[in-house]
Amino acid sequence: MKYLGKGTIVKRKTNSIELRISAVKTIQKIIILINGKFRTPKIDQFYKLINWMNKNHLIRGEFLPKFSLDTSPLHNNSWLAGFIDADGCFYIRYSLKQIICKFSLEQRMVLRTPKTQANYNLILDQICSFLNVKLFQRSRLGYKDSYSIIRVENQNSIKNINKLFR
Repeated sequence: MKYLGKGTIVKRKTNSIELRISAVKTIQKIIILINGKFRTPKIDQFYKLINWMNKNHLIRGEFLPKFSLDTSPLHNNSWLAGFIDADGCFYIRYSLKQIICKFSLEQRMVLRTPKTQANYNLILDQICSFLNVKLFQRSRLGYKDSYSIIRVENQNSIKNINKLFR
């Protein structure tokens, strides 16, 4: 919050903390910081924010540009580490015979935006290629969403994850 300028930290009932930002200059700063860094369908919501800012809050008469999806190699920046931090899971299973280290990353197959029905297939395929693993699909009874799952269980793929976090 010190870096961004203004905001309010709110403790929510769901045992989480939320940073609320309403100052136009702070929102503009965030847009400038993350513009061009998106790799997923969430870019559509980001573009809506830019449109709203350009329509209602031009600063010094300058339009905020809309940069396209980041298509640079996954190992070139920390995007994948942040994605894993949000949606990934590392775990260790121990038995008398062996210790197994695994990694899993899950994403809903379709975003909850009925207008676009955007999905994560492109980026998930890129992640699978980077980690040298296959993409799995899972549907659970009683849940309306299906999930794409990336599982890393073999030693070579685990080495790729280790390189990512060095």
